[in-house]
Amino acid sequence: MSNSSSTIAPDFLQQYDDTTDAIRGFLRDDGHKIWGMVIYRCTYGSNADWEECLRRIRKWAFSSFRPGCGSDLLERLRLTVFEDRSKFDGTSTAAIREHFKQWAENAPQEEQGTGPGDSHRYRYCVYVDDEALKSVIESNPKSLDDGYVKLIWKDWVPNEDDDGSYEPLEGCTKFDVGWLMVGYQDIMVWMYPPLRESYSWETEYARPGPGGFVRRG
Repeated sequence: MSNSSSTIAPDFLQQYDDTTDAIRGFLRDDGHKIWGMVIYRCTYGSNADWEECLRRIRKWAFSSFRPGCGSDLLERLRLTVFEDRSKFDGTSTAAIREHFKQWAENAPQEEQGTGPGDSHRYRYCVYVDDEALKSVIESNPKSLDDGYVKLIWKDWVPNEDDDGSYEPLEGCTKFDVGWLMVGYQDIMVWMYPPLRESYSWETEYARPGPGGFVRRG
């Protein structure tokens, strides 16, 4: 992605501006000081690969704003990482959801001095396991390739009306399993506006697996 605005198509410049304005508006509406996602490290085979994964996520977050704009938002961006091999190595998405729920109970007051509002920071978290980490490391770091992370919805509950006829994912045979695969390039910025509304999960959701990959950038 170029750092020169003269080489960026006008429609993409508008996307930059719309996203920047949207995030500023979310912070204003929620009365919040900071924004950004919480990331759980659930794989501990390679520290070098993990650091490279975080570097790429940060790099794409910083390059997702129009050159010369968004510096105020970057200063307020917080990437919070939970790392504890004894707790999180190989842990299921269900267990991470429960930990995230507990964290999100008090974090808004501690971080923002107010309630959670509709902030993504307290509604969704990022889960990186062996599979996701491998996809990031093996992808082309300069392109929108197939590298992904997993996004967990904190408030997901199984749909009792779903008869559960799908391939099991962590034992769940329902269509909606409470998490989805998102391009790591998109997770910190481009997915922010689409996930704001209360119905966003239903409109953005794709069941994980072949073809079940959400890309926004």
